[in-house]
Amino acid sequence: MKYLDRRAGNFTTFRKLRHSLLDLKDDYDLERKDFAVLDVLISDYKNYVDSYGTQFCLSLIDRIALGMEEGGLDPEKSCMVGKDLLMSLCPFEDRKVLRDFEERVITAVGKINEIEGVPCRPDVKVTVKAYSEMSYMERLMLLSHHRARGNGNFSIEEMQLCMQEFRKFFQVVRLVNPSEMREIFFDAQGHVQSSKHNCYEVWRRDGRCENCTSARSCTQKRSFVKFEFIEDDMFFIISQSVIVDGKTFVLELVRNVSASMDEGMMERIFGNEEFMEKVARANRTQYRDELTGLRNREYYAEQAAGLSVVAVAVLKLDNLEEIREIYGEETARKSLKAFAEQVSSEAPTNAEVLRYDEDELMLMMDYVSYADFYQLLSDVQGKLRWAAEDVHSGLELNVSISGVYGYGIARELAVNALKTMHVMEDSEENLVVKHEED
Repeated sequence: MKYLDRRAGNFTTFRKLRHSLLDLKDDYDLERKDFAVLDVLISDYKNYVDSYGTQFCLSLIDRIALGMEEGGLDPEKSCMVGKDLLMSLCPFEDRKVLRDFEERVITAVGKINEIEGVPCRPDVKVTVKAYSEMSYMERLMLLSHHRARGNGNFSIEEMQLCMQEFRKFFQVVRLVNPSEMREIFFDAQGHVQSSKHNCYEVWRRDGRCENCTSARSCTQKRSFVKFEFIEDDMFFIISQSVIVDGKTFVLELVRNVSASMDEGMMERIFGNEEFMEKVARANRTQYRDELTGLRNREYYAEQAAGLSVVAVAVLKLDNLEEIREIYGEETARKSLKAFAEQVSSEAPTNAEVLRYDEDELMLMMDYVSYADFYQLLSDVQGKLRWAAEDVHSGLELNVSISGVYGYGIARELAVNALKTMHVMEDSEENLVVKHEED
């Protein structure tokens, strides 16, 4: 199949054809010059495969490809798509050129009457359409058609077209970076930029959503849905992790479902206390630790573990069992709560603090230097010793802290911090902060 063989220098691959398409789109002023996409579909391909086998069909396709060349199509802008469709890009200046292309290809392919001695007149359908006349979805399908998406990677062009099409059905279509909690947009040059707006502002919040489906989607690499309420409006949100130009974001699709409901239905929904409570509970309480009020291990696993961070620290209350044995369970619980409150009060606003284990807290940060991160942990440790003084006079908290600094995925830095904490158990060190570049 010479048109798929890069060494042959004949028909190109679909990856190269996509680049040709993008180059044409950028180079052509669609007000004055245009280009078209010509498809040659072998309608009875399956019949030939069943009757004569794959090798026969390869020869058939080669002959059809040769007919396309005879019709004047450029092999460098033509390729095989799937098993039974050939595609070519055709620059033109008037419609007559397109009609001539189509007629010449049909005539050339119509000359086929036998392949390898087997009588054969393939049923070939030829269609041609100007790019400027295509819908956004047709352009998207063309750009991504039958392309292997091993990692779901979209080009910026594909994502722009995809979002444009979704705006026909959703009131809000946006990309977000859950790690930075920012909206993402494309500038006039087609480059990815971060907005000044936090993604949660649209829900009239002053911090990350309790049930952040975009963080969950980013962490678990699949889609999630939820309901949100703003006054008398109910919104349905779909979050889907996507890779755009090699970077991971989340595509959010938001629809105000209240607008499509009659007044009676809305009254039944907002009057259904059980339903409202279930939604509120799903959006609020399942990710909170009951004792400390911090986000819990489930929140870490489902939402935070896959986010990009700069630094992670594990803080362990070493003498919790000793406190429990000497002072009792209630004092141990109050000591844990005092431990959590002190860490939370010292953590900056851009930090996430959660209860990772019974006696361990985890702190995750972005936008911090190594020096500031180390100083923060050192200051926190110094203040934690007497954090439980109000719980019981003279009660000290012995706390070990292991930190890892270096831009990466939270779970990877956390694993290193936990390993360091394990090593510290056999040493006299109680504060270790590693720099990943060291």
